[in-house]
Amino acid sequence: MTPSSCSGETLPVNLPFPASTLDAGGLHLLRGKGDVLGLLGHRILAFHLLSHAHQFDTGAILCGDNVFCPTVLIREARNRGKAPEDILSRTFIARAFTIHQFHALAAAQGDRTLRKGRRSFLLLSGIPVLFSDGAVAERTASDLLERTMQLVRKISRAEDLPCLILAEEGGTNDDRRLHRILSILNSWADDTIAVSFSHPPPPQERRRKAAPLFSKEQA
Repeated sequence: MTPSSCSGETLPVNLPFPASTLDAGGLHLLRGKGDVLGLLGHRILAFHLLSHAHQFDTGAILCGDNVFCPTVLIREARNRGKAPEDILSRTFIARAFTIHQFHALAAAQGDRTLRKGRRSFLLLSGIPVLFSDGAVAERTASDLLERTMQLVRKISRAEDLPCLILAEEGGTNDDRRLHRILSILNSWADDTIAVSFSHPPPPQERRRKAAPLFSKEQA
């Protein structure tokens, strides 16, 4: 997600599922192309925490692409008449720059002694690009991803925890290896949601039509 895309403007996306789909525990794989997938993940996290506004509910982002956009969370809070602190104080970021760090962060999510509050949502981003890194042997990356997903599924089932996994299609020069990573993610996911994005409207249209991600009917 580039700095220009982290603007919090209206998201040009057609969501093929109701918001309640992501309330259920399990591994939900969200597939799509472009930086806007990261924006969508942030906004879904914001929607979930604002809809489950108990003070002990927290969300975590396991970030393998070093992308965090607080602007999106702040805008979603304000769109729902909430103070930005209400969501920022309950969102925890864990960044990984190697596949081994990502695996360790996933394992730590299962340790309740390391957490503040009750974890109610887990967002995983950057897996395809991180695990497609040509500096790591393909077999090593595939094996570690299998173990990581096994950990995440165990945590999700033990705590009935919704886990949203962002799988961006593209962003790497090794299409064959990326396909392998996406296949592993598909095999572990309880459901896979393909998201289609439309072309963004002109800037003045985006400003005029800015709105929350989900309507009241969907919520």
